Amino acid sequence: MPSVSVQADTVIADGSFYSDPPFVREQGNDLRTYQASTGLTSPTGTAETSCTTSASMGRLRTASSQAAFDSVLGGSASCSTDASFSDFVVASAPGLAAGDAITYEIKAKFVASKPSTGKESISMCVGLGDSFQCSETSKPFKLKLRTTVGTVLQVRAQLGTSVRADSEQRSTAIASTKLVRVILASPTAGANLIGTSGYLYR
Repeated sequence: MPSVSVQADTVIADGSFYSDPPFVREQGNDLRTYQASTGLTSPTGTAETSCTTSASMGRLRTASSQAAFDSVLGGSASCSTDASFSDFVVASAPGLAAGDAITYEIKAKFVASKPSTGKESISMCVGLGDSFQCSETSKPFKLKLRTTVGTVLQVRAQLGTSVRADSEQRSTAIASTKLVRVILASPTAGANLIGTSGYLYR
């Protein structure tokens, strides 16, 4: 099932803290896009942020449409998003019998990646069977697994991003977008690449 969550925070400090509300969080397990946003204004400046995230089998997307801050006395605006999915693939290929060796490979490919101008962090993880690997960059990476025909392999992926605008650093973060496509491959001709969800990982 796909799952997503988003959180947006803004704080302005001028001897006291303004936060209205302190955070907004939504989560769900369907295919629609979820969004969180906050915006504040005080005599010392303004802060606002908006972020969205969506997930479906084989595809994850997170975005911060705006995380900007303008204040002379201090404060911040930040956005964090998380998208994930989990599926299962039965290892098989024409001409191979149950128990025969077969190799699979899962790849995380960034279809779109627009860097932030402020502070940004990213975490991308993929899992195949009992193997799991994470990366903190936007570079494609892959994970190989040697298994046997008939084995039910869990296919899973998680993408988390966050951006932060900080008045102390006078930074702004705008339009940070990450779109990841998860692909399965095998050197064995005709290997099954269709999950139990019906999605073709290719």
